[in-house]
This record gives sequence, structure tokens and C-alpha cells, in this order.
Amino acid sequence: MWLGIIGTFTSCFGCSLAFNNQLNAARAFLILAWLILVPLFGYLIMMRSRASAQYKRRLARREAEAARQASGQAEVDSLLEANGIMPTTGKTDPQTPTQTPTNS
Repeated sequence: MWLGIIGTFTSCFGCSLAFNNQLNAARAFLILAWLILVPLFGYLIMMRSRASAQYKRRLARREAEAARQASGQAEVDSLLEANGIMPTTGKTDPQTPTQTPTNS
């Protein structure tokens, strides 16, 4: 961050020197600013693409974990149904009587 601030101030100072017709000093400051800001810009672009790739990998891992958990839960449910036990994953038990409201 500080490097970007220094590069920006250096370029502003070089521009102000150029407007005051001090071209040799202005050229030196503008070249120094260019040497600071152009590699910094390239570095930021590179870091952005790395962060994007890292986010995609993290998202793929989460999706794979969710798929593994869903397949594991489906396997457990099928084993429970095969043994005559009703799974408790949001399904209602058909053997449980439902209560009907009585009008009194």
C-alpha cells in the first residue's frame, strides 16, 4: 500500500515540476513513478487472478464435501430402510397415527 502511495505522490510531483518547466527533474520523477507503479499494477493483477483461482478451488471443495455428505446420508437411509427402520431425515413415519381435531 505504501509503495502505491509513494508512486502516486512521485508522479504528481513530477507532473507539477513539468508544469513549472523544470523538465529534467520532472523526467526523473516521472520515470521513478513509472518504475514503481507499473510493476505494482502487474503484481495486483496477478494477485487478483490467484485469489480468484483460490476461491474457485475452495468452492469446489465445499461442493464436493456437500455431495459426499449427501451420498453418505443416502447410504445410511437405505441401510435403515433395508433393516426396517424408518430414517429420520425429514420423512414422516406412516405408522404414527395423526391426531384429528375434535369438535367439542
